[in-house]
Amino acid sequence: MYQELLEALAEGRAGTLGSLSRHTGLSESLVEQLLDELEQRGFIAQLVNECARGCAGCGLMRTCDALRPIAGWQFTDKGLKALHGEIAIG
Repeated sequence: MYQELLEALAEGRAGTLGSLSRHTGLSESLVEQLLDELEQRGFIAQLVNECARGCAGCGLMRTCDALRPIAGWQFTDKGLKALHGEIAIG
């Protein structure tokens, strides 16, 4: 489940809990729980909307609209290693 969620985040399907839920086939509450766990374990970090100050090259570069708030996630180094199978999540 974790790997599938990381892959959905990497593919840019993190617009809403609903879109992640549909992509992974998991309930929204489970997706939310897994995101919290991934954040607590250091695989992802919640994006902070500081885009008005200038782009720092986050995971939403391709779809960014700096004039509206961004709610989302970005990979940590540990998360990128897990995404590429270099370390185990579980």
